[in-house]
Parts: sequence; structure tokens; C-alpha cells
Amino acid sequence: MSPTPPLDRLAPRLQYGPAGRSAWEDVLWDDLERQTEVLGRAVNYVDVGSGPAVLLVHGLSGNWMNWLENIPQLARQHRVIAMDLPGFGRSPMLPSELTIGLYCDVLIGLLHKLGLETATLVGNSMGGQISAKLAIEHPELIDRLVLVSPAGVTIDIARNPQVLWVLKTFGWLYSAGARTASLSSDPLSKSAPLRRALLGVVCRYPEKLPGPLVQRQIAGAGTPGFAPAVLAIGNCDLSDELERIEMPTQLIWGRNDRIIPSSDLRLWSRDIEHSESVIYEDTGHVPMFERPARFNADVSGFLARTDEAVRSRTDGVTTLDDHVSTEKIDTTQFANRRLAPREVLDEAEREARRKG
Repeated sequence: MSPTPPLDRLAPRLQYGPAGRSAWEDVLWDDLERQTEVLGRAVNYVDVGSGPAVLLVHGLSGNWMNWLENIPQLARQHRVIAMDLPGFGRSPMLPSELTIGLYCDVLIGLLHKLGLETATLVGNSMGGQISAKLAIEHPELIDRLVLVSPAGVTIDIARNPQVLWVLKTFGWLYSAGARTASLSSDPLSKSAPLRRALLGVVCRYPEKLPGPLVQRQIAGAGTPGFAPAVLAIGNCDLSDELERIEMPTQLIWGRNDRIIPSSDLRLWSRDIEHSESVIYEDTGHVPMFERPARFNADVSGFLARTDEAVRSRTDGVTTLDDHVSTEKIDTTQFANRRLAPREVLDEAEREARRKG
């Protein structure tokens, strides 16, 4: 059990959101997206870097791009996989009823497809709940955990009308025209009040976040996984199981989280023996892109301190530098194409298309 985290008096003075142009904005992400079949359906993901494997798991109404501010930093020392959970982003729904246990099976299947014996899981909100559940049920697969405002103890997100209204509004915007809106005409790129109205429940200061980043955070909204995932969250209470988590664990929370209260941190840190905790002051539910510099430093430090816990290594697949463009990227095309699934290609087909 870790002690109650000290008051983080420095955080309010740190940068909120990205400072200047972010590294992800110069990456040809279209070249990095992959799909593989898990449980009979396609799972969309990106896979970059070399070293111990780190699997990033987004939350409700999210997608792999929730981690755009973090992937370039983490991929310097690790093989980083960021996925779209079934029913979100570009991963279609599974034929079976969605449960947290079924999502765990998807993670297991993806690890198997990628040839990974173990991995570190980094999960936000519902993604943290899934990661914790998998660590409880299959600790042999998990080296370490980073849980960012995880669901599973207080599950008010499944009952909070205000939160549900905001997230459903994302879906309305998506169906009303987000599919074809360009960055140049997208009101999110220009209107701080609109960003505040849409993300005010999720972020502390959404008006301070750049429009291109915000647009990608809501790209997972309006997808069919939302309603079933809300039920899955509410049906998986981890309160009596947390003490079964035995691997090194880092807990990160925003003090001003309006979806999952930061008071939950005391319960998680009390029951997970090998855990360390930090609270970000003046921060909401998604610290990974609200305060990316601090988040990247904290997670990288934790991974370095617990490197001895990694049981299997991987040479990785590609470096991010190979996909950085020196020319201006058509980010409009990248944003819009996110909203529809694409066909699954195996490696042979993909290589043939590249050469063709």
C-alpha cells in the first residue's frame, strides 16, 4: 500500500495541454495503423517502437488517438501498441454481449496475435478497469500497470445523467457531420466555448486544448460500443478484487475529475500493495492529454524504475522516425478517415499493396 500522495503544489504552474506543435502532428499515422482479427472481428491498432511492450487502452467513447500526446515519448524506449476497443474507433462490434471480461479476452487475443508473452498495460477510465481486471485474472500476462482515473470502484459514470448527456452529444455531432468536416472548417479548431461545452465534464480546461487534438478525442463518439460499454462498466465492480493485483502499479488521477472522483485513489492505493500514486492538481479525467509533459515524465520514470519486472522483451516493429514527414501532412484526411472501419489485410496483402 502506498501512502496518501502528497499535495502536488507544482502542477497548477505546469503547462496545461501541449506546448507548441506536438510530435504526433508530423507523423504519417496512416502508415502505422494495422488491423488483425481477434474473436472473429477486426481490431484496429498502431504498433511502433522497440523494447518492452506497452499496451495503451482507452476509455469509454475513446479511441487509440486518446494517446497521441504520449505515443511518441513512450516509443523512444518501448514498443507501444495503442488499440481501438471493439465498438470504438475503427474496431467493429463483437457479436457477443460486451462485458469487461470480454474486453479482457480481446486484449489477450491481441497480445497473442502480436507474439507478446507479456506487456505493461496503461489504461484510462474503462481502459483502466479492463487492465486491472486482466491483471487480476491473468497476472502471468501483465508485467506492470499504469491506471489513469480507472473505473471499477465508483461506477457513477454508468448512472451520471450529465456525463451521459455530454458523451451522447459527441455522438450527435459525429452523425451530424464530423465524418466529412475538415480541420479548416471544423468549429472545434476555432471555438474555445464549443470545446468547453463538449469536453467540460471530461477536461478541466478544454478551451486551452488545441482544436486538432480535441477533434481526435471525439472521433470515437457516436460509435455502437457506447451504450453496451456503459452497462459493462456498471456490471464490473472491482472493489473486492484489487488486493489480488500483485505487479508494480502506478495510479494517476486528476484532482478535479468529474467522472470518477479522485477520492477513489485512496481505495486503489490502499488495496494494491505494490502501488505508487500521484494526483495532478487542476486536472480532470484525462491527464494523459491534459498535462502530457508531466504524464509522460511520470510514466517514463515509473517504467524505468520497474524495468526489472519485465519478463519478456521484443525487438519491436518500426521506429516512429521512419514515419515522420518533413512536409505538411494532410491532417484533414487523417481525421476524417478515422470514422469508418476498413478491410482487414494480412501482412502479405499489405506488402503487395505497398509494392503495387
